[in-house]
Amino acid sequence: MRPRTLFASAFASLLLFAGATSTAVAAPENASGHPAVDFGTHMTINAETVYQCNWTFCNSGLMEGSAWAGCQTTGNGTSARWDLVLDRSSFVAGFLPRSTGLGLPSCPNRGHLRTLGATTVYQCNWTFCNAGSIEGAVRVLCHTTGNGTGTRWDLVLDESSFVVGFVPRSTGAPAENCANL
Repeated sequence: MRPRTLFASAFASLLLFAGATSTAVAAPENASGHPAVDFGTHMTINAETVYQCNWTFCNSGLMEGSAWAGCQTTGNGTSARWDLVLDRSSFVAGFLPRSTGLGLPSCPNRGHLRTLGATTVYQCNWTFCNAGSIEGAVRVLCHTTGNGTGTRWDLVLDESSFVVGFVPRSTGAPAENCANL
């Protein structure tokens, strides 16, 4: 299934940029004292486009500041590396169209497996962000609350289309809070 891209009217021109400096940081611990996630690292984002999937025709946006770099994949039938990143303050998610050089693990099989019917996912945890669609097996990477409502939003990755985004509801997965990545 190819990802469908939709443009939310309020932020269709939103651009996400990332890049340049990176620093490896040990994974934080969750409330039980165990590592919060078993993959990924922290980096600093400095103006580079990120995409909602690992193709340049997908939704794009701007990211800047502290980010979590989670995993990598190849894109659009080439051997080029695409790194999945999450802005740790604005909760914008996307793929950098290059490798960060951080030696990230491969994206498949990361996070909690769930199966979803046709679902709209957003590039950030607000419904006015760029939107795409997913269906089938997804990996839940983390969760957060959105737009001041207290509603749980789960960050998911569709492993067949490599679309990443937030689902505006809980998937029931016991994922770590995105703020702790």
